[in-house]
Amino acid sequence: MPGVSNAVMAKSRALYGKRLVKQDYDELMNSRTINDVVSYLKTRTAYSASFESANSDMSSFQVEELLKIDVLKTFEKVSRYENAPGREYYGYYLKKSDIDQIMRFIHYLSVGRPQDYLQVLPPFFNKHSDIDLYRLASVRSYNEMLEVLENTAYYDALKPFADVFNDPRVYIKIENSLDKVLWEQEKKIVSRYKGRERKAIEEILTYRHDMENIVRIYRLRRFGVSQEVKISDYLDPYFTAFTKKEIEVLLNTNTAAELISAVSKTSYRKYFSSENFVSLEDFTQRAVYSKLRHEIRYNTDPIVVMLCYFFLKENEVDNIIHITEGIRSKASPEVISSVLIGTDC
Repeated sequence: MPGVSNAVMAKSRALYGKRLVKQDYDELMNSRTINDVVSYLKTRTAYSASFESANSDMSSFQVEELLKIDVLKTFEKVSRYENAPGREYYGYYLKKSDIDQIMRFIHYLSVGRPQDYLQVLPPFFNKHSDIDLYRLASVRSYNEMLEVLENTAYYDALKPFADVFNDPRVYIKIENSLDKVLWEQEKKIVSRYKGRERKAIEEILTYRHDMENIVRIYRLRRFGVSQEVKISDYLDPYFTAFTKKEIEVLLNTNTAAELISAVSKTSYRKYFSSENFVSLEDFTQRAVYSKLRHEIRYNTDPIVVMLCYFFLKENEVDNIIHITEGIRSKASPEVISSVLIGTDC
């Protein structure tokens, strides 16, 4: 259906054209209070509809909730133009939201304050979730949580940790187990596409996942998780351009510099250089942003353009969240700016 495809590409690019620009970020970073941020978003950006009913005394958490609601509403608006697999990506983001809520609840449960989850439960997401979040908020043990999640895609991923969930070292294992649910979902969605379109989608996902895998390797090495499990178990096996031999080399690095050097000898060599290196996380996030920005402008495949917009929209919301957190902690605009990605255009 060429008309539908053209519509989703046009809509994605039109929404991308309404993104925050450097002047917006400068204004937001120089805000004195979270209320100033809310006021700016409400009156001078494309977030105005989502913040229309925002009051003058919002917490950073409430701002984050409104931003994530804006993301889901936007994704729903764009994906309705697309065929069934495209719409399934909206479902993918709902699952991602579910996992965020599960991990947030497990955090409160592990520190003995499960009742606190009710204070941060997002009512909007409860309407769209496979989980009854209000029922989850009444849970007081891990096994009770499993009962709530019994008929969901998350039950099998969480069940093995029932006896050890409150061990801080297990938190990352739980997170990884739930990530695998998302990876499987993404694999199923992509498998519905064929030929050139599927190849184009896989290229974007592979680039994004490989950058995430690089950071995972570094973080797991740094925090010593490799002493207990194989780091390779924490890497997305479906979308990667690394060969098995290259993965082995990456797994045997010990520092960020060694990891960057190893990656520069792979198919990603043209994207990596040591110039302006701040941190591995910053480096890979900027590489992904640069790739997505290029593809949304020049790629002619509608579903790829849609996915690039989704990822770039998430990045923009992350930037705003970082700004509100920075203002709450009274960080300077210079410090806040250092953690933002893609604010110079």
